[in-house]
Amino acid sequence: FDRWPALIAEITSDPCNCIPVIGPALPESLFGSLRDIAARMAVRHDFALAPDGRQELAQVAQYLSYRQSGKFARAALANFLKSELLERQSARVPDELRQMPVETLKLDRLISALGERVRAENADNLHSRLARCPFPIYVTTGRDNLLRDALRAEGKEPRSLIARWRRFDGIPPERFYGEPGFMPTVKQPVVLHMFGNLEFPETLVVSQDDYFDFLVGITQRQANIDAPGLPHLLSSQLSSSGLLFLGFQVDDWDFRILYRTILGLEGMQSDESDITRVAVQIDPEEGASIEPHGARRYLEEFFRKTTETAIVWGSV
Repeated sequence: FDRWPALIAEITSDPCNCIPVIGPALPESLFGSLRDIAARMAVRHDFALAPDGRQELAQVAQYLSYRQSGKFARAALANFLKSELLERQSARVPDELRQMPVETLKLDRLISALGERVRAENADNLHSRLARCPFPIYVTTGRDNLLRDALRAEGKEPRSLIARWRRFDGIPPERFYGEPGFMPTVKQPVVLHMFGNLEFPETLVVSQDDYFDFLVGITQRQANIDAPGLPHLLSSQLSSSGLLFLGFQVDDWDFRILYRTILGLEGMQSDESDITRVAVQIDPEEGASIEPHGARRYLEEFFRKTTETAIVWGSV
């Protein structure tokens, strides 16, 4: 890959002309991989479908949604992650949180506390490295607030926004659109959560139906001037800026739905030959692909035909 100078130039230009699009592989040091989470959840909830579906979190959540309800599936995932973190990261859990009753401990608060410990142990962790970069806009599929916390630790004042893929009553409008007249800057960046935020569990996209509803809802709402799915400022920036995709697996639901959403933004398909778009892609050989070399060729061709996005195979 020989376009590092162009990518660095777009990141360091004034104003920055690059938006990082962050996948689920970044917080794996805390959670383990999404495949592992899905497999363990499937065992806990007696997942009764085909074995190959046990490693797809969206399919496990879909099963729970049908057996119970969508709200139950979101709560089950949150409770599972909470118990997993308390067990897997017990040495990092602060005493005051360890002593709290599990049912009253908020998952978002637990993750933020663990993230603080991770940053203290390793100042060069991925979230801190991203937070030190001069990005005014971050797009993340993460449902946690680890990136927001890392930005605050770097002395910045981030705004955490959520994609409005359906009607959410009781959530302040500024959590979707920011304050009137606000413009993201390097000092006051925006973190756009595409698939919900743990702070508001009802916004989480977890099951297969949720992903389809997200894609339809965002598309329909984007035509609404007063209440779009994505703030118009951010959607226009996404379609006209360089993009840096980080930490996606080949067959992630997060990636497939997110990429389709971005492709559908107005202006995305225009000829922008001077824009650098790069995907730092997890190698198919590290995933569940039956034929990794064919998967690599398919992805390279797919990116070339859609948005002239170059692929770098390797670690985030």
